[in-house]
Amino acid sequence: MVETGQVYQSNSEYLKPREFKDCDPVEAKVVAAEVDDYEGQLAIMVTLDFGDEITKKWRLNKTNADNIELVTGSSETDDWLGQTVTLHWDPTVEYPKGTRIGGLRIRIPMKETGKK
Repeated sequence: MVETGQVYQSNSEYLKPREFKDCDPVEAKVVAAEVDDYEGQLAIMVTLDFGDEITKKWRLNKTNADNIELVTGSSETDDWLGQTVTLHWDPTVEYPKGTRIGGLRIRIPMKETGKK
């Protein structure tokens, strides 16, 4: 038998978390892109560009936008553009709340404390 993912392949131009599950962390640049706003309208949104490595786009949810804010030190999305972030699989992501399904997260680097 085949897996459901093979039968119901996504032709979407957007990366789905399950497509990233078994990948190593990957770096991406924060970019502004014109995307479908789910209501049939085009809107400028912050997305991630993986270069030639991955051709699909990835839309940010609120948690990942908050993480980019922590990484860049700015709440202004214009300041994020061109910044490089690392995306990784996080098995603890819950959706709906209380149901662990795993998902993609922006890795927040540990800050050096100067302590040994």
